[in-house]
Amino acid sequence: MPRPCWPLRRRWPRSRKRWRSVPPPVPSQTDFRRKAAYALLWVYKHGPSQVFYAFGARCRHDPSCSEYGAECVARHGWWAGGWMALARFLRCRPGGSWGHDPAPETRPDVPAWQPWRYGDWRGPHGEAVEKSPET
Repeated sequence: MPRPCWPLRRRWPRSRKRWRSVPPPVPSQTDFRRKAAYALLWVYKHGPSQVFYAFGARCRHDPSCSEYGAECVARHGWWAGGWMALARFLRCRPGGSWGHDPAPETRPDVPAWQPWRYGDWRGPHGEAVEKSPET
């Protein structure tokens, strides 16, 4: 079953009695880093992204960059997913890529010490397009 695209939701039971009977889970380092990555994506989605939208700048991709980043972090972890999201944020500019660009299903088979190779820096439409001569 696929994971939710935007996992920043309440995950505790609605009943207070049940909440008290369940001990809180001990967060691991990975959970903290993943939550920190989600927090940064949330800040981007509700901060600068809204300011850009107010001035007329729209996201050129589907799904949006913050949703893409959350999906990458959910699928590939905070390290690889964070680099994939960074590559996508840097592609979202005038002259950059555009269109439907879903998060990759599998992580590229590269070592963790070369994180820049996780991201798709040119995008699906990043190839140079030759203009036909006008006749």
